[in-house]
Amino acid sequence: MILCKLTGSYTINVGTKEPQTLMSLAEITHGWIEEAGHLSMQEIVDFNSVVRSKSAGVPCKVLYTFNPTSRDKAVYKMFFTDEHLPKDVSFIDGKRSDTYYNRSFYNDNPHLEESYEQSLELYKYSKHLYARFVAGEFVDEEFGEIFNPSMIKEYGGGCMGKGVLYIDIATKTGPHNDYTAIVKASSDKSYIYIEDAFVGRVEYPNIVDELKKMSDEQHTRIGYDGWGQSDATFKNELKHHNIDVRFAYPMRFYADSYVETMLRLFVSERILFSKKVRENKLFMEQLFNFTSKKDDKHDDSVDALFGAVLLLTERGYFKNK
Repeated sequence: MILCKLTGSYTINVGTKEPQTLMSLAEITHGWIEEAGHLSMQEIVDFNSVVRSKSAGVPCKVLYTFNPTSRDKAVYKMFFTDEHLPKDVSFIDGKRSDTYYNRSFYNDNPHLEESYEQSLELYKYSKHLYARFVAGEFVDEEFGEIFNPSMIKEYGGGCMGKGVLYIDIATKTGPHNDYTAIVKASSDKSYIYIEDAFVGRVEYPNIVDELKKMSDEQHTRIGYDGWGQSDATFKNELKHHNIDVRFAYPMRFYADSYVETMLRLFVSERILFSKKVRENKLFMEQLFNFTSKKDDKHDDSVDALFGAVLLLTERGYFKNK
């Protein structure tokens, strides 16, 4: 609790999951919820109910701040439709009569860092990201496609420098499980060349067989998904297939954290694809359908592609300037 000695008013910080914390308090006049786009309908109702002061001359107010998200979210249904209107409240031109709306954009902030503005410029290449984060609009789905066919640039094929292999391992490959994805890539420091890609329902021990088919003297460094498969198990498989484990690197990363980096590389045409990869229908479908790790879609190709780029960067083969 924060107490203002001049006015006697106080501020209480609580989570939206704990409205009962406020139920026993009287004379609450104002409430503020940040990131209100994540609220459920019941949480909005609960929070509104505790801001209930009856003090004369002190109107109760609740402030909700959020970035636009999908139209199926509670904050949209509550304040931007007439689905949950009280009897004495009207709905005109998309607004409730009991609600004040203030819409702002990123360029309204004079203190915004230049690097962030540059990041937002990238979003114009993705219709979904542009709508949400630049235009400030609600969208049909919370997650939307990021990459599109116009971003894919082709080169003649083959190794163009030092290369790596990255494998996203599927330990189970039933109808509802993941695929195993392998990306073969190289770099001449300035550009990344995606030479070959494999996507299939392959499990141990055949995983390493597929990996070995794609390996050669120019692609001796192997990166692999270090989340689900232990180092020991995978390295034992590599040893069994006479692959030098000194050049195998477990990698743990979250693809969503690198979307902006990858988008920038695509837009600047620093990632190039061989014709063979462009014609790999399943690989390209997964890339173009990728929205977020939070979405329930196959993203094995995306993980393998991101992993190859990160491994090339970590080994110093590619300079991401």
